[in-house]
Amino acid sequence: MARGCALVFGVLLIIALAVWALAIGLWIVGALVGIFSVLGAVVMMYTGWKGVALSREAKRTAEEVELLAADCAQDLRALEFRLADAVLKKGIGTGLEKILQDNPGWGDHRQRQIQSMRLLVEKAPATEQRLASVSQAEELRRQVEEELSQ
Repeated sequence: MARGCALVFGVLLIIALAVWALAIGLWIVGALVGIFSVLGAVVMMYTGWKGVALSREAKRTAEEVELLAADCAQDLRALEFRLADAVLKKGIGTGLEKILQDNPGWGDHRQRQIQSMRLLVEKAPATEQRLASVSQAEELRRQVEEELSQ
């Protein structure tokens, strides 16, 4: 009988140690969950603030490109008027006189190029496309002004 009691006592001791180990493990898991929750919250706040900063920067850039596009469109309108005036006067006394004599449709072609480029600059759907169209428009404006100043 003493052996039976020792066996029961041994089984109960093993069960008690297992429950005690489980309790310690659960305390550790609880502490880790708390620590990782706080760290996760900090990371989420950082990511949120970083996203807000990037959004503000993107908005600021888009506004600057919008102003650049508006200035470019205004320059193209002014160039349209200068070109129309030069074509109307047939370029007399300028370097355009020879170009218009050799190619009478040159002025209309350039007018259509300028108009389409102005529309492209004004109607570009995104900042990247608007910036690319402004770059192309500035190149066209430079070419036409060079031709007008000959």
